[in-house]
Amino acid sequence: MSINILVLPSKSIYWNPSSLEIYLRNKLNEYIKFYSPQSFEKLKTPKSLRKRFFLDYLRIRVNNFSLPGNDLAWWGRLNEIENVHVSVIGSPNPTYFKEDLDSESAQRWPVLFGFKPVNFISKEESLKSLTNFDYILSSSRFDDLYFNVLVKAKKLDIPIAMIDAHDDEPVYDLGKSYLLNSQRHPFNLLFKQDLPIGLRSNKILPLSPLPYPSGKNYIFKETKSFKSIFFSGADRPNITRSDRGIICNYIEQNFLDSRIFLNKPKLPEDLYEYLNKESLIQLSPSGRVWNSFRHCSAAIDSPVLVIPQNDCELTWDVFKDEENCITYDPNKLDEKNLNALRSKIETVINDDHLSKKIRYNYFETIMKNCSQLNAAKYLLENLKAIR
Repeated sequence: MSINILVLPSKSIYWNPSSLEIYLRNKLNEYIKFYSPQSFEKLKTPKSLRKRFFLDYLRIRVNNFSLPGNDLAWWGRLNEIENVHVSVIGSPNPTYFKEDLDSESAQRWPVLFGFKPVNFISKEESLKSLTNFDYILSSSRFDDLYFNVLVKAKKLDIPIAMIDAHDDEPVYDLGKSYLLNSQRHPFNLLFKQDLPIGLRSNKILPLSPLPYPSGKNYIFKETKSFKSIFFSGADRPNITRSDRGIICNYIEQNFLDSRIFLNKPKLPEDLYEYLNKESLIQLSPSGRVWNSFRHCSAAIDSPVLVIPQNDCELTWDVFKDEENCITYDPNKLDEKNLNALRSKIETVINDDHLSKKIRYNYFETIMKNCSQLNAAKYLLENLKAIR
């Protein structure tokens, strides 16, 4: 029996700028950065963490490359499951539905690209044929243009699942009342990336960590060129969590051959990929929240992963300290606990057999459990449980 799913994706998936538009936007950013660096820094701060100001009304973007929203990483391979038919409302940027990863964005965020073509359907067609769909799967950041599709679906008693896959810092302080009132439309089921531990229920399910890109056959890397620790990223006050700066600085000071590029100019892509592949250890600290592209995708390079303990519910509870990774408590980074972390890392560096065992366990665990296809099957299994 076939299953028909209508997807309302994140609004950002529709943005399809021309090369000229990107060029002009980048030039404008250079101008703002040079003449008003404070305004540029403010633009870099997520809107949910600051007040709006005049440049927001000009729809200026700091990053002028198109990205579709993290929800695509979860539902993008639903149409590869037997007897599942997916229609996506509107006209998304087709770049994401090409299996070749040739753009800079695709190289940097492969989990959001490389999907097989999917059926696109207009708003008018979807409203006419709504009774043909078994489920509605909607991003929490859907385009308001399609709000009445959800309204009609609710009237027709078609199950609606919301997929909230963006960073949501306030939920950790405001809890359940905020969580239940944060969605723009009633739902039968909510998939939530930032779901604090203890708030999971039959109606609210976790969506973390992000899966790794399917579609390729990955091979465990037997040897590494460097017994060093690699990380490249930014630490931004009042935006990224505090453990990022603390851990990176501690590692850099205590492991002198580490390659920690914190708040440094962006590495050339070939060097970044080389250090990912050849470093024995990859550091994957918190960003704005615990969830990160690195946590699962790093397994492609089969390193020893150093990762904070999660404070959110997990789709796949796969990270096991000293079995397939090294974990630390991001809320206990005093001298005693940092030295304990240092000891665990030193043990791995000095024991080739142990490091290879941990690397292999990490690679195998992620490959078996955390692919985009696993993510799609997880969504489908829980959609079917609605009725």
